[in-house]
Amino acid sequence: VTSVIFLASLSEYDMYLQEDSRKNRAEESLQLFQTILRYPWFKKSVHHTFLEQKETYSRKSFPSPTSQNYFPAYKGPPGDIEGGKKFMTKLYQDAHDDVTEDKTRSLFIHLTCATDTKNIRLVFNAVRSTVINTFMVENGLL
Repeated sequence: VTSVIFLASLSEYDMYLQEDSRKNRAEESLQLFQTILRYPWFKKSVHHTFLEQKETYSRKSFPSPTSQNYFPAYKGPPGDIEGGKKFMTKLYQDAHDDVTEDKTRSLFIHLTCATDTKNIRLVFNAVRSTVINTFMVENGLL
């Protein structure tokens, strides 16, 4: 497996699972992300994480005054959307770093909006380049 694509909703930081009303969706997503990282099949894979729904997230104004109820580690001011995006991105980077033994394994985090075709084209071109470069390196072509 050359690359793994993981999709998570950026805007679900304040929502709970339908099947378990005590479990935060973003926390569940982070746990699933770490589980996937631990699978032996993906130990040498490049990982691309898409934090989707950035437009919905921006409308919710993370961090809202209640954001610290969901993520007490967030210390930034309410309404700092860019600071909130950096915080959520760092959560995935830290989750990756916590379970990754091979520190050379790459993680690329992309903030995306599925309805923004220019953004999606840019992200998929970056993913395609990574897949091609990884293949070429692994096969001695680069």
